[in-house]
Amino acid sequence: METAESHERAAGLLLQSELPGAVGADPKRIWLPEDLIDAAVRFGRLEFTPGTGFSYGDTGYVLAGIAIEQLLGVRLADAYRSLVFNPLGMQATYLEWHEPSRGFPISHHYDGDRDLTMANTSFDWAGGGLVTTAGDLVRFLRGVFGALLFDRRWSAELTAWRDALRWRRDSSARYERYGLGMGVNRACGEEIIGATGVWGAFAYYYPALDAAIAGTVNLRGLKATPMLDAVVGAFKTIRRHRTRL
Repeated sequence: METAESHERAAGLLLQSELPGAVGADPKRIWLPEDLIDAAVRFGRLEFTPGTGFSYGDTGYVLAGIAIEQLLGVRLADAYRSLVFNPLGMQATYLEWHEPSRGFPISHHYDGDRDLTMANTSFDWAGGGLVTTAGDLVRFLRGVFGALLFDRRWSAELTAWRDALRWRRDSSARYERYGLGMGVNRACGEEIIGATGVWGAFAYYYPALDAAIAGTVNLRGLKATPMLDAVVGAFKTIRRHRTRL
């Protein structure tokens, strides 16, 4: 199975986020990467034959994280910091439960009425276990789309849209088109490129104005679409005024 296939969600892997029973049975347990793969094997099944379908999930990222650690010989948190965070000045970002916090309070986030701010999310790891800020997300987008992290050849790989991929009706995330870990959506009629998170976080690049947009609604299941529409709408107004000048 190719790593790219697992990142574009076409590998048929069990989603480790679909293991609430195992996580809930021992909420204080610190999950290690090997535990996540073991749980996926023990509790799950292939969603479909690799390459024949498309389903959103994070197990592919866990495999990629393990590969990074084995290739570099360092913890994933250290790889993030040396390769991404430090070069881009992302000083507020850290891998929660796997390294010390950076001293910034976490905004409360909810699943319905349940406040999950103190929940043990060590099971997220490479699949989305980072704590960050809107400012750092903007720095990351600038790094990706401004060719600061790698040259534009690799940026093109991330945005090589797999038009044949189709989202399932019950998918927790949807994009008009999807590449490697990021997709295309529209806000106020404009194309934006990026990703959304389970707690309502979002990070998008707006190519028409070379702008980066990041934020959160802090509630699982609440769409950030109205906020994105408002922000992109404001950008469009600014663009019109600039054109008149």
